[in-house]
Amino acid sequence: MAVLERSFTLGRNMGTPFPLVRNIRSIAFRSGSFIDSIIINGMQFGGGGGQLSKTIEIDPGDYISRLIINSGDVVDYISLETNDGQRMSVGGNGGRSSVLEGKVTGFSGMTGYFQGGGPLVICRLTVWIETAQHEPK
Repeated sequence: MAVLERSFTLGRNMGTPFPLVRNIRSIAFRSGSFIDSIIINGMQFGGGGGQLSKTIEIDPGDYISRLIINSGDVVDYISLETNDGQRMSVGGNGGRSSVLEGKVTGFSGMTGYFQGGGPLVICRLTVWIETAQHEPK
């Protein structure tokens, strides 16, 4: 069985890019009606609005295994689960829902000001995921 890494991009192409972050050891968010920021391994990307979520610590060998992300012009909502059963849901009710499953290996994205003058939020999120690809018989 081969392992394939793919990226999935959700949200709108606008704002300032933030770099691909791999080796995720901790993750948290700031959110209200939208995802204001993502905090990976202590590095914050996005604005300071919204409420700070709990931080999920990810032990070596463990990983984020499932994401539900609602997005439209911005990233509205994220629900995540790790392979060891930790769960967290943050954000509001807007956007279209996408379900991503597999071993999350990294995040990158873009931050921008909502509707040109609103708060700084996550406008685009790219998720890197490893999935098993079954070889033809």
